[in-house]
Amino acid sequence: MNHLLSILCLCSVTFVCPAIARDNEGPTPVKLSQTWSGEVKLEVRKEAPKDGYIADKEIFAKFWKAFRGAERVPNVDFTKELVLVAVGADPNRLGMSASLDARGNLNVLVNSTLIGFENPTFAAYQFATVSRVGIKSVNGKKVN
Repeated sequence: MNHLLSILCLCSVTFVCPAIARDNEGPTPVKLSQTWSGEVKLEVRKEAPKDGYIADKEIFAKFWKAFRGAERVPNVDFTKELVLVAVGADPNRLGMSASLDARGNLNVLVNSTLIGFENPTFAAYQFATVSRVGIKSVNGKKVN
């Protein structure tokens, strides 16, 4: 009887533990495919998307022209990719990383250098493309 109980316990642990481990896996890092960065006048920041991403070709073209001027708009296949957008409050350089959790939420982390600027007139920005695969939301906001 004890032997049978031991086998049942071992089987339970063998089949239940992998399921628990999958539930506890952390977010998966997501590669930024293409990135662009620079500085814009502070008043241009209002053109940045409020949700931190762009999922539409026309909106991206308008956004690109506001931030990059006459530079040719890059080809982004919005059926397969999203553009993540980060804009600072001053010229401090920005860095961006992203990870996808089990629920399909893309968590975007933006970091910055910490140089003190007095009355800045320019702000740094960075934007990047990421694959849409598995993404249902970005920082908790549903992707359209």
